Amino acid sequence: MRLVGVGWLLVLCPACLSAQSRATHLVDSARVQLAANHLDSAATLLRAALDAQSYATLAERTNALVWDGVVEFFRGDEGRARAERSGMLRRLVGHAWTRLSRR
Repeated sequence: MRLVGVGWLLVLCPACLSAQSRATHLVDSARVQLAANHLDSAATLLRAALDAQSYATLAERTNALVWDGVVEFFRGDEGRARAERSGMLRRLVGHAWTRLSRR
């Protein structure tokens, strides 16, 4: 019986883990680009991590949102960064609220 349960975990978990690791990988790659002062590349990677199709967790989206603010800060456009983060934060909170209300 335990062997069957372990088998199902091995079948189902890689799909979940790959979805989570993709967003984490995008954020990590964006941090490398930021360190190399490639701000446009970092912003593109972070937008992909924040995209709804990335299936990122709330923690991964929050991490990407924070790093997006760092990129905008280094670009010197703090007003735009603040406005974008506030809009994204509203969407993240709305998304989290929707998920919690379904439970």
